[in-house]
Formats: sequence, structure tokens, C-alpha cells
Amino acid sequence: MLIARRHLASLISLALDLPNVTCDVNAPGEISQEAWKLIFKRFGELPVNYYSNCFDPLQESAAELSLGDLADDLADIWRDMKGGLNLFDAGDANAAAFAWCEAFNIHWGRHATSASYVLQCWVQAKEFGGAEPPARTGRTGH
Repeated sequence: MLIARRHLASLISLALDLPNVTCDVNAPGEISQEAWKLIFKRFGELPVNYYSNCFDPLQESAAELSLGDLADDLADIWRDMKGGLNLFDAGDANAAAFAWCEAFNIHWGRHATSASYVLQCWVQAKEFGGAEPPARTGRTGH
């Protein structure tokens, strides 16, 4: 949990520092659902899985809660990062930066900030008392 918290903070910071580039469409290669499921299952071993979430806190009627899933958050972040890494490894750093920035702004940024908050709450509860961290539930994938 502490490592995940540290890595997420670094990833968010790095994403905010990505250069504002444009590029011709050079989509990252598709990451297979099987590869994603393996990562999801691994992250499902963390001591927290599901958490309360508000999808859009900018809405005045934000009282509607949804169920977040830490393993899903982290696996989706991995998939988006892996796609950019594939482009980078293929020698297209500009396309990689564009893919990472775009994916951060439209997808994994929400996952990262939600997951970061959950991890912070878990550390707080674990280290400083208060509400007990939620019990871990079993994982079957989705």
C-alpha cells in the first residue's frame, strides 16, 4: 500500500510535467484483456478492494456515491501506461508522450487520484487510528 501510494504520487507528478506535444495518430498497441486480468488479479491482493466514490465532485448533487475498485484503478493505470511504453520502446517518444498525456487527461488521471485518496485514507487509519480499514474481499476478476 505504501509503495503504491508513492508510485501513484510520482506518476501523477510526472504526468503533469509531460510536454504538450501533438502527433499524428499513432495509437498505442492494444493491451490484451488477458494481460489486464493478470494485473488486476495481482492488485486484487492488496488489503483494500472496494471503496466509496463520488464520480463527479463538481456536481452540486454529488451525494450520489458509486463503488470504486482499487484493483481496477491500478490495472487501468497500468494498461494506459503500458500502451505509451510500447510506443516509447518502438522509438516514438513523441507519440508516447502524447498518448500518456491524453490518457491521463481523459482516463487514468481520475483512477490515479481516486486510488491515491483511498491509499492515503488506508495509511491514516492504519498508522493513526480511526476507522478500521475495510476488510479485503476475494477477487475473481471482471
